[in-house]
Amino acid sequence: MPALFIGEGPTEADIRAAHPEAEILGWRPRAEVETLLRTRVRAVAAPSRWFETGPLTVYEALASGLPAVVSERSGASEKVCDGETGFVVAPEVGALSEAFLALADTALARRLGSAAYAAYWAAPLTPERHAERLLTLYGEILSRRS
Repeated sequence: MPALFIGEGPTEADIRAAHPEAEILGWRPRAEVETLLRTRVRAVAAPSRWFETGPLTVYEALASGLPAVVSERSGASEKVCDGETGFVVAPEVGALSEAFLALADTALARRLGSAAYAAYWAAPLTPERHAERLLTLYGEILSRRS
């Protein structure tokens, strides 16, 4: 499966060495990224090896109707329903390979993408919703301390 990277970082040389056919575009304007997501991307990968909150690329993928393959160590794994809106995998080559081999099935990729779109837009992640959820969480924490 062809690999397309949008952005840049310190592992670019490693990516080029491991996968010379990979296309690395560097940073692109938002409108161009949206076009790329609609026209050239089958799924988005966030294979974090360390614990992190939630990369925005995963939420953008779901909102665009693309399945996401995310690390079980990423906070974004809470937004991806394994086998329904994408795949939640161990951050290891074998697990990532299995997920992308499954996504070679166009019908499966479309089904997961449709489900991802529906799930995201049923409860979109807006700044207001984020603030509301934070206030609820803080309220629960404060009530436990009392």
